[in-house]
Amino acid sequence: YCYDFAGNLIWKKDLGAFPMSGGWGTASSPVLDGKRLFVLCDNEQESFLVALDALTGDELWRVARSESTSYASPFVWRNKLRTEIIALGSPKVRSYDPATGKQLWELTIGNGRCTASPVGNAEMLFVGLDAGGGGPMGRGQRGEDAGGEDSASGMFAVSAGATGDLDSRDGDAATGGVVWNSRQNGPTTASPLLYDGYIYIVKRDGGILTCLDAETGEQVYRKRIPGAKAFWSSPWAAEGKVYFADDAGTTFVIKSGPEFEVLGQNEIDEMVWASPAAADGAIFLRGVDHLYCIGE
Repeated sequence: YCYDFAGNLIWKKDLGAFPMSGGWGTASSPVLDGKRLFVLCDNEQESFLVALDALTGDELWRVARSESTSYASPFVWRNKLRTEIIALGSPKVRSYDPATGKQLWELTIGNGRCTASPVGNAEMLFVGLDAGGGGPMGRGQRGEDAGGEDSASGMFAVSAGATGDLDSRDGDAATGGVVWNSRQNGPTTASPLLYDGYIYIVKRDGGILTCLDAETGEQVYRKRIPGAKAFWSSPWAAEGKVYFADDAGTTFVIKSGPEFEVLGQNEIDEMVWASPAAADGAIFLRGVDHLYCIGE
């Protein structure tokens, strides 16, 4: 559905209802880039990525995909060479031309949970998944179980300008392929955060926070956030601080950079699964029953 700011319906588009693994519903968010709206519909029946005209809802292009259920949102990667639409699936992540839907490259990263969206900067794209995620959020191509000895899951950095079928092994940025991989640090549910040269990855269960050097992929630290429950929402950062909201409603404030330090925590008496949003100097946090606006 598309509405104007007065609440008037502009257009609507029925993309169909498709079965998802584990009985969960669709969770991938639409992504807006200029006058194009991109929707990823990976499911157990008929997976596809579609581009719509944001003003009219008309379909601009559609590409079929062999991947099954994915809950990750597509990512608009504006790098130093071009703009790409990145769609994470299991076992492959694929890049598309936003104007035509033509595939630019693909990378096999393994079978596992497809919930965490990629992040990137002008030089590299950072994408990954957790191969340990069997069950309702851990399927590969249709009919395949997650994980396995041949899984290549983890966190991967792909350089701008990549083309074709990429090798998941470490490479060289100059070749336009995989720059580095960190095999044990794939994200589970929360998307990774790229901030000031570091990548922050928090596991859904146990409160394990990993910090990677974005340029090299080296693990800077791996620590447990004291008292943390499960993390479903993605982290955010501002003014040298990184924020993580667990599902018990506690937000943990971590110092950004190479040294792990908990600066504080704040609680609301409500479960939090949704990722927060920030605007006009305020943070908007959605609990299961209320929407909170936090500011001065």
